[in-house]
Parts: sequence; C-alpha cells; structure tokens
Amino acid sequence: EMVLQSNAGEITLLPALPEAWQDGSISGIRARGGYQFELSWKDGKLDYAKCEAIAGGRRTCRVRCQKPEAALVVECDGQPVEVHVTDGGSCEFVTEPGKLYVIRTGK
Repeated sequence: EMVLQSNAGEITLLPALPEAWQDGSISGIRARGGYQFELSWKDGKLDYAKCEAIAGGRRTCRVRCQKPEAALVVECDGQPVEVHVTDGGSCEFVTEPGKLYVIRTGK
C-alpha cells in the first residue's frame, strides 16, 4: 500500500512512500484490474513503472502518480501510447493482454 494502491478503478503509484525510501524498486506487485507492475523511483519520485496487462481482453488502465512533475507518458514496444488525462488528473490508456507498458513522467 505504500508503493502501489489500486481501488475505485484507479492505480496510484507511490502514494505513501516513506522519506527513508528515497531510492528503490519493486517488481511483481499486482493491481486490481489484471495488472502486474515493476516500479523504480529516485529522490522520492517515479523513475519508471512497467505495467503488464495480465487479464484477458482490451481494457482501459487508469494511473495516477502521487508526485508527478508532469503528465505521464506511456510506451509499448518502443512506440508511444495515446494517453488521455481525466478531469481528476489521472492518465488513462488502453491495454492489451500480454503487452508491457512503460510509464514515465513527461518532460
């Protein structure tokens, strides 16, 4: 719950990262909706997240980063993925099962 929360149809990255954990990573963490994540952070901020859609069917993934410097950018197979920013500030993108999506903060 400190590095990933998934509820109300939204996945929040690094929601309650302790001050003592300025740099770190975690892999194999599952989120509701059929996703598995690998997260890496530096200086208390997201470096990257890798999201694998493990559930069947195309679906929309809604992600929020607790300390974003800019909007999130998503790539799959080295190609940009269309991201929609909601009125609430979450980023949504469509996923397909078995695909790996790399999420970073924009510049």
